[in-house]
Amino acid sequence: MIVPAPIPSSTLSRTLLVLYGSETGIAQDYAHELGRAAQRLHFDTRVLAMNDLLPSLLPTLLPTLPLIIFITSTTGQGDLPSNTSHFWKFLLRKRLPANFLSKVQFSSFGLGDSTYLKFNWAVKKLHKRVLQLGAEEVCERGEGDEQHAEGIDGAFIPWSRQLFGKVLEKWPLPNGMEKIPDEVPLPKEYTLEFDEVEMEKINLGLPPTDIHIPRPGAHLATLTRNERVTPGSHFQDVRHITFTTDEDITYSPGDVVSLSPQNLPKDVSLFISLQGWGSIADIPIKITPTPYLLSLTRTSPLPPPPSPIPHPASPLTLRMLLTHHLDITAIPRRSFFAHIANYTSDPVHKERLLEFVDPEHIDELWDYTTRPKRTILEVLQEFNSVRLDWREGLLGGGAIGVIRDRLFSIASTQKGHPLPSPRETAITTATDTHELNRNCTGFATTNATTNPSRTVDLLVAIVHYQTLLRKPRTGLCTRWLRTLTPSPNPTTTTTRIPILILSSTSFSSLSSSDLTKPIVMVAPGTGIAPMRSLAWERYSLPTSSTTSSTTSSTSSSTTSSTSSDSEDRHIRRRVGDMVENKVGDMLLLFGCRSSSADFFFRDEWASWQTPPHSSSPSPRRKMYIAFSRDQPKKHYVQDLVREHGDEVFRLLHDERGTVVVCGSSGRMPQAVREALVEVLERGGAEGRVMRREEAERYLGGMEREGRFKQETW
Repeated sequence: MIVPAPIPSSTLSRTLLVLYGSETGIAQDYAHELGRAAQRLHFDTRVLAMNDLLPSLLPTLLPTLPLIIFITSTTGQGDLPSNTSHFWKFLLRKRLPANFLSKVQFSSFGLGDSTYLKFNWAVKKLHKRVLQLGAEEVCERGEGDEQHAEGIDGAFIPWSRQLFGKVLEKWPLPNGMEKIPDEVPLPKEYTLEFDEVEMEKINLGLPPTDIHIPRPGAHLATLTRNERVTPGSHFQDVRHITFTTDEDITYSPGDVVSLSPQNLPKDVSLFISLQGWGSIADIPIKITPTPYLLSLTRTSPLPPPPSPIPHPASPLTLRMLLTHHLDITAIPRRSFFAHIANYTSDPVHKERLLEFVDPEHIDELWDYTTRPKRTILEVLQEFNSVRLDWREGLLGGGAIGVIRDRLFSIASTQKGHPLPSPRETAITTATDTHELNRNCTGFATTNATTNPSRTVDLLVAIVHYQTLLRKPRTGLCTRWLRTLTPSPNPTTTTTRIPILILSSTSFSSLSSSDLTKPIVMVAPGTGIAPMRSLAWERYSLPTSSTTSSTTSSTSSSTTSSTSSDSEDRHIRRRVGDMVENKVGDMLLLFGCRSSSADFFFRDEWASWQTPPHSSSPSPRRKMYIAFSRDQPKKHYVQDLVREHGDEVFRLLHDERGTVVVCGSSGRMPQAVREALVEVLERGGAEGRVMRREEAERYLGGMEREGRFKQETW
């Protein structure tokens, strides 16, 4: 029998609150890891999202807390995650006195990626504001970097050691107490139990309850297209995916679709078999708060920690839990090894598992898990003596994490784009001019019968590779998507997939309020997806040169069809918003490997571009393409920036336009930024040369003004 550690007495002097901001769940995982470490030092610990603290409590509660640790990632253009919005808004109140947090000691840690322009910007802003409100820094700020050889852990582990060293100097362990060893489990907040109500329905022979997977705010959609758009010989499987919703939806360029993937049935069955749960896998269960959690609500002014699965499947079973909620194919963290060490009877296995927990062996853990991408399921196969207690061994306490939603940029526009009449337009590449091949493999364009108010296009690269273990790996979400069969008729299918539409603050002005400004769009690979949405959105808008005639024609003509009436009303509304306005020029710089493999949407771009000898005054739309593998000398998007530097300089400097960079993180964003600096140094066609420092300063000004936008993943 596993005996948990004693419940700490709740005294405000040794209360430690960990507040996190997390968009994808990674910062949340680190916050809970820090909270468990504090519990082992006998702190009365609470781990909450910043927005979990009710705004009404903040003025009186926050100043009384002795120790707060903030952990946050950075999202968007240096912003804090969405689950910090109310908390951050409160901290920014001008009427808060400079000594508001004078009795609070704190530290902070940021999760970032140094390839982003605003690396760890969110934690820097938060840390600075808390200092301005009078709080005392108990430990200097830590900043994790995904590009570190050991990932975020490369900074988190030494920072957390330093943090608790400083904390114990001010809040030493109570007399007679020692740190709770890693092999001793901590008190659970939630457990699983059989659901007697649902079991009674089964015993009475009542019809089974329909399975429901709640996703608040989601739209039910049918998968109507799941088409590979790269050749079978190409190394990467890229899919054109279309969802058709049951109701009208609204989105803008830059918005994303949030999908909640599922584990494959064979993986779930293997997990159940390894744990010996075959006889109970399909019996209804429920998530229940423990006496420990209930005691927290009685002895502390802080709100209780929320359920690790706030919206479970109904009815819930172990099989449903493992299919829809627990990420059994994730790469395990250190806390997972400490957790499962409590559930093995093999002393050799236990010793090895606890070695992985020791920070001194971080290199071994990295080599065992992260480098070969070894999954939780594979670890349990290897340490086959581990038998988890299904009641207490699956939720919280460093157990298996929950499946996080995956975000994909929307590649369509609600303006639709039944393509204009094809015209012979040249597409300029980095090395040559290619006549568009109308017979090439490409994307199917928007069908005339498709309702753009109910369709969403995605461009998804299937994550598939081989690891050091020589085992093929496929990402959880893309593996799930690849198995889905499209239904050509949404009205007859019974399978509905819940999708969430999440707004983008960084793109919004580019298609609405800032139409007069030109845009330089830099997009290698699947980064073209949000650019397609933006490009066709702007294409569809009337310009100043057409405003008068459009207004006249729409006001004088009468139409006989409902669709025409709707379209005319839409045009009149848009025109009314754009009097004396024009749409800015657009320059698209796209990079891919080959014209015959991954030139995404190629059938569309000739029609999107402005013909070379067009007399239309505005806007001009140009596209240059770099094929990195079609010639001996490789060309990339950063080379396009340099080669067309005069145009880039005119649009960004002379006309004060915006540059948007979308695509994979890594070297690309830094290479594009360096190319932009060089273009600014060169000074455009008129040779207005800048010094390096001036070019850097100008680019920094663009960032501050919101004219340099970056979306990388």
